[in-house]
Amino acid sequence: MRKTIYFIIAILAFLAAEVLQLLLAGLLSAAYGIIIAMKGESTLDNHILYLISMVTILICGIVFFLWYYWMVRSESRKPWRSLLNSNRWVSLFGLGIGCQLLVSGGMSLIQSYFPRIFHNYSEVMEQLMSGSATMVALLSIIIAPIAEELIFRGVILHSASKAGSFLAANLLQGVLFGIYHWNLVQGIYAAALGFLLGYVCKKYQSILGSILLHMIINASAFFVVLFPDHMMGYLAMSMIGLILFTISMRSLLHRNGRVVKE
Repeated sequence: MRKTIYFIIAILAFLAAEVLQLLLAGLLSAAYGIIIAMKGESTLDNHILYLISMVTILICGIVFFLWYYWMVRSESRKPWRSLLNSNRWVSLFGLGIGCQLLVSGGMSLIQSYFPRIFHNYSEVMEQLMSGSATMVALLSIIIAPIAEELIFRGVILHSASKAGSFLAANLLQGVLFGIYHWNLVQGIYAAALGFLLGYVCKKYQSILGSILLHMIINASAFFVVLFPDHMMGYLAMSMIGLILFTISMRSLLHRNGRVVKE
């Protein structure tokens, strides 16, 4: 019975994050609408709307930081300085860049076979990139990774793990992370990446590990433009991503030449 309760708490945390963001976005958008109406204006500023999204995610992240901190306040945690080990940084950077190139290259290779699905995905990505370069970078590289890790690899994974099985807990938070993106294409790869981020969180024994990896993955999107926009470029991107991912995962799975069992 107690194990079931922890899974229920994890799912309720997911619903709480969704509802909180919807409410905040609705309230802030309504307030902005009232302000421009009082000024006699009718055009909505896309930069302000993007800023509202940033503030919404930021506030949600703060709420879940407090929730997660309350959950782990009495637990022993690995010192954050242990993450500064050079081998760990190399593994995280290789894994993050490899994930981004592998996913981006793979999707570019198959998108022509699923035009309708990828059209919807393209519209979502255009909205995410609609802000200024500074705002997009701030949201995608800093605010969103920290907030999402606190929600999924923080509160949700920590709660579900108390049910007994880390594998089941990691699968649950990964699936919920996919659903959170509300888009089929993004949801599929987000679920897979969420599972990987959960594993990294456990492997590093700190949510800082998954936060750093999430930041690197998102920041690595800027490397995609370095590849030619044609089939050979997509293949090269996918192959380089696969090589980086494989080497980095081997490094993550081994320490001092031996497999680490946890």
